[in-house]
Amino acid sequence: PWDDVRCTALEPIRGAVASAAWALASSGAGAVASGHPNAANAEHQLDPTPAATAAGPPPGHQALGGTSMQRQQSPTLPPGSGAFLAGPMHAWAPGRTSTPQPQRAHTVSGRGCSPIQPRRDGALGPGKPMPLLNDGSTQVQMQDRGSLRVPMSPQPSPEKPDKDRHADKAISEDTTQIGGSLETLLTSKSSMEVEEVNMAERHDEDEEVDAEKVEDREPEPDPAEPIFALIDCEERGVISRRQMTDALKDNEEVAAFVLPGVDCERVMESPEIFDAVQEAFETMSKGRSHLSLADFCKHFREAAAAKAAAEAAATAAAEADEAATRPPASTSGEGLRAIYERIDPEGSGSVSRLDLHRSLRKDRWLARFLLPDFDIMEEDEVFEEVEQIFRSVAGGRRHFDLADFTAQFRLHSAVSRELPDPKPRRDTRQERAQRRVLVVGPGFGRALNPRQAELLEASGYQVQYCDNLPNPEVQGFNCALHLALLRAAIREYQPDILVAASKGGCYAVALWRLRLWTGPTLLINAHPSCERIPADTQVVLTHGSNDEVYNTRSRATIEEVMATASPNRSFFYLVADSGRLGNGQLSRIGDSHNMKSLVEYECLPRLIDAALSPDGPEVHMVMSWNDYLTDERLVSEAWLGYDIEQLQKRWGKRRGIDEPETKNVFLVPRGCPEFEHVKAVFNASSKERSAYHFVQTAPWDSVKVQKVERVENWAQANCGARPFQNAVRQSLISQGLKYKAGVHARWMFHGTDAIDSILSDPVAGFQPLASGTRGASVWGLGCYFARDAQYVAAGPFCGQPASDGSRRMLMCLVTSGMPCLGDPQNRGVLPFRRRPHRYNSAVDSLSNPEVFIVQNPSAAYPAYVVTFA
Repeated sequence: PWDDVRCTALEPIRGAVASAAWALASSGAGAVASGHPNAANAEHQLDPTPAATAAGPPPGHQALGGTSMQRQQSPTLPPGSGAFLAGPMHAWAPGRTSTPQPQRAHTVSGRGCSPIQPRRDGALGPGKPMPLLNDGSTQVQMQDRGSLRVPMSPQPSPEKPDKDRHADKAISEDTTQIGGSLETLLTSKSSMEVEEVNMAERHDEDEEVDAEKVEDREPEPDPAEPIFALIDCEERGVISRRQMTDALKDNEEVAAFVLPGVDCERVMESPEIFDAVQEAFETMSKGRSHLSLADFCKHFREAAAAKAAAEAAATAAAEADEAATRPPASTSGEGLRAIYERIDPEGSGSVSRLDLHRSLRKDRWLARFLLPDFDIMEEDEVFEEVEQIFRSVAGGRRHFDLADFTAQFRLHSAVSRELPDPKPRRDTRQERAQRRVLVVGPGFGRALNPRQAELLEASGYQVQYCDNLPNPEVQGFNCALHLALLRAAIREYQPDILVAASKGGCYAVALWRLRLWTGPTLLINAHPSCERIPADTQVVLTHGSNDEVYNTRSRATIEEVMATASPNRSFFYLVADSGRLGNGQLSRIGDSHNMKSLVEYECLPRLIDAALSPDGPEVHMVMSWNDYLTDERLVSEAWLGYDIEQLQKRWGKRRGIDEPETKNVFLVPRGCPEFEHVKAVFNASSKERSAYHFVQTAPWDSVKVQKVERVENWAQANCGARPFQNAVRQSLISQGLKYKAGVHARWMFHGTDAIDSILSDPVAGFQPLASGTRGASVWGLGCYFARDAQYVAAGPFCGQPASDGSRRMLMCLVTSGMPCLGDPQNRGVLPFRRRPHRYNSAVDSLSNPEVFIVQNPSAAYPAYVVTFA
């Protein structure tokens, strides 16, 4: 029944198909279209024999096999066209007569599709066999499109005479091409129909899955439902006024949900609470005697929505109020003019003291802009702050104008400057995990100094110990004879660095001398056999001034040994005694043979990092000092800048001839970026505990910055600080180093009772050779600066406090260059780092310094005066 099949894609060739069907019918082969089992000729019959399988199909036909389809496209077969009714593998065997085969189920398959089977609704679906009809054909059900009967396993015809066989053969040869084409068209059409069925089925299945997901999705529980269940203990679905009152009195959870903040346990004692409970019930039940679950939940949903809306409205109102009184996000020159016009609303062109006071009292926005703490300040404090502002802007005159105001505040440049992000910290743990450390066992002291070994193993390195070495410190011991074991360990483990301590240093030196190891080396304790550092080898050597074992060499002698190393490839980590204070005590005590400082501040792993660093051991260690500063401090320091030119960008214009520079201190307005960054650096504490007891016990959280003043001493900056900073930069470059801001120039603090004389000096305010630590040369002559303001505030360095209890200290930009450990015997000339270049400053510790000492009067510039209490 071909007319029952509908496919718009085949409409253009329906005429050809009909003609082919008529031709087959008129020639006696019409049963191919009608589905008669005896109509197909012998060449179209299916033969499962191996011989037939090997023959292969003729051109233009499809080979069918197993459960899959192998297809050969002919020019007449459209690419991607559909399925073929298939059973087990049947190959084309011209001229052969197939053996009758038993009936078997066949399936329809398309390209890339699973076998098609009837669904519950009669249409085809994947994975189920098609039913066979009584005549051996299969009826393929098409949704709303009728059916298609196709012959399956045809029955053999009875034996015919030779004449009839010749006639049948001729008919077969004439109709082979037509039959093949019709078969192709039928197959293509079946494929299209099956594909439509598949798509429809997949769509139906997707809709069923989506529906199941919707059904399975549980609604979010209402928080009021469990509360209602606690009240409705009788499970009636409604609660009465009495039930709610009892539940509020007896159940804290119910009380906290229904009437938060009300002591419902006293509901039967307090008339006010009882009335509140009854009013709540009336509101929820809307005057009815019972309250349902729906009304109960609805009430609290509406109450939550109303509360959220009220909070949003309050937040919006607060933001609007804040925006109305907030200083502008950025102030250009026009913005400063607008601010000045609010101070001078009458446009007189000048502002007096009285004008400034009146404007601030009338204009709340202006008051908050100039005095961010205006709302919490006392009247006397406001008066004093306004007076300070006027003096700073007017510069000693009785009036100031727009030019003075702009020059003083310059907020357009300060505010518009972006706040730099802190530099990302190096992931040392990840880097260390890739490094192998070989430790010479003798002398490392895993038993005598377990903390040292524990710290090394916990630092993230891959650690291997070479313990099967004899003690080299016996009379007549020849270390070279026992290097084979150590060489074998090096060859097997392939370490990145060799670590040797105490007596183990003898093995490291022997390896150097025989050139058996030239890689990075950490030598703990300066072994007496170490007289020279091998060329092109990065070496870190540590020593304590109180070493009771290796005490035959002085600091200068060991420094001469370190001078034999290749430039920038070595670092001498020395821990020595400080000089004595006025009371005869030492501020720091040097290490003994068992170096205690190596297990403090993670020093031992950092020394290994330094020995492996491509920047060089010494530079790496100096850079690591910043790891103990907070990110907030580093951000503020970067904003303020590390060179004189950056500081001067915030300065005002230089005074004329008629106004000598007797006034070089100017108030920094509270709340402006400059003030906040100075305050952040001042308030910052170290990430690790201070090594000084008087700093540890001093209160710091209660210290308050009252005022910040900027020092604009042009002569001192241009004639002293800037040339010195440039000279240090050139010196480092000459030594093969790169000058790094924040490493070779740092922000530090200085306390003295001679602040005014330092600020007014036109050339160099500091006098290093006349300075010290309150009359004691703890680390040699020089001007002392503290890394942290807390150190200065905790000690007796700021002089006597003022009548109001406030004190002052200097915040300075110090060009520290490359520092060495300080020496109480130093008299103003530091050791050579690399001839002819000397060290630029000294420190109290090479691990985590808190005190810096400079010998050049231009090494520090007093940038700010901070008043605190």
